[in-house]
Amino acid sequence: MKIVRSDEISNEFSNSLKKVMSVFLSKKAQLIQGPQEVISKEAMAILKQVAVILHAADQTLPPEAEEAIKSFVGTPRGGVSEDMFPGGIMNQGQLEDVFSPSPSKEGSIIAQQLEQAMIPVRNELQKIFGPTIPLYRGQREVPVGSKTRNVLSWTLWREVAEEFVSMNNVRRKRITDAEIEKSVQEFKQKRQVVFRGQLYRSDPEFPDQSILSRYVGKADTDDVNTSEDEAGFALKGEPIEEVLRAILKDKQTYYESVYQENLKKAHQVQFQNVPLDRIAWATDRAGQLEFILKTR
Repeated sequence: MKIVRSDEISNEFSNSLKKVMSVFLSKKAQLIQGPQEVISKEAMAILKQVAVILHAADQTLPPEAEEAIKSFVGTPRGGVSEDMFPGGIMNQGQLEDVFSPSPSKEGSIIAQQLEQAMIPVRNELQKIFGPTIPLYRGQREVPVGSKTRNVLSWTLWREVAEEFVSMNNVRRKRITDAEIEKSVQEFKQKRQVVFRGQLYRSDPEFPDQSILSRYVGKADTDDVNTSEDEAGFALKGEPIEEVLRAILKDKQTYYESVYQENLKKAHQVQFQNVPLDRIAWATDRAGQLEFILKTR
């Protein structure tokens, strides 16, 4: 086991960052997904920029440090999948030892490896955020008698923290009556409308039939290459616009119930502006923009 010099890591990090920048950004655009009502384009751009930095950083870890991070996160480096939570067997023990008040000999060496590897990462993060970074944590109830933790996972992406406390982040924004009416009027004019990421349209081959089809995913052309199902149909003499209005009203009721449930859980999502020197390591290998923070 050896400790790599900081200048060697800095050069390796710089080279790694250059390699992944163009390729990873295009891929990450597919992986970082959240409701557009919540995440602005500017915020999304920052998330993607940080993801590139963290991906490059992972490539610089010495084998021992990599093993500790892989065990903690449950995913090897380069292991980002299209699933938001790809899963894996997580073992906190090794990293808890690394940052304990009395670490083992191996733990002490890994701590030094991680600290050296974090230097160029902190420098890049500081260019974006300054001396502190805004992080979130979904905190479930801690059982009585639980051990004091030396490291905890936080995230730059609020929706990840919400997912960990079972908040439904896909439907955070309520649906208004005005939004429904606007969509119905657009449908009357165009015979189709995109509503909350789903395209509703009357059958283009049989425009006189009162059949309403729904396509999962946004479609801008007649060539819809996404999954389709029959959303509803009009009874004899019933305008198809009324079928759409009824469907969106049902959706509104469901969104409202989810919104109210989320309000009850909102206190479980913690937020802090964290000094960069508290970061033990940061990685996006599980697609969660995870920041592992030292608790002492």
